[in-house]
Amino acid sequence: MSKKQPVMSHDPLADFPAADESVDAVPPTASSVPAQDGDTVAITLPVSMTIADVGELHESLAGQFAEGQKLCLDGSEVEIADGAGMQLLVALFKDAGEKQLTVEWTQTSDVLTSAAAQIGLSEILKLQSVQRSGQQA
Repeated sequence: MSKKQPVMSHDPLADFPAADESVDAVPPTASSVPAQDGDTVAITLPVSMTIADVGELHESLAGQFAEGQKLCLDGSEVEIADGAGMQLLVALFKDAGEKQLTVEWTQTSDVLTSAAAQIGLSEILKLQSVQRSGQQA
């Protein structure tokens, strides 16, 4: 009987990072910039707001806002949004209401506005009279 020889002499997965190691991919995060007066926080939403993205996006938004601040959302870069992304926005508006924050949109994309309208969230997200990106005021 012959002894079995290994098929490979090396581990083909050895060069890949472990699950807990970071990779070079950039996580989808919303960028927030406090205004000079400290009372306003400008938030630019990422291109993708899908179930694959909202976990990290939620973490980047959580706890950034102090009571009484004004949030200015820019959704003009959003190119894809699903139910999870819309749910995150609803949670943001709910949390803002509980913290007595004013939330306003500066711009929004057609994708974001259409997604909200399709599932009946335009009123909750205050998107009825927002300027869409690419439109003249």
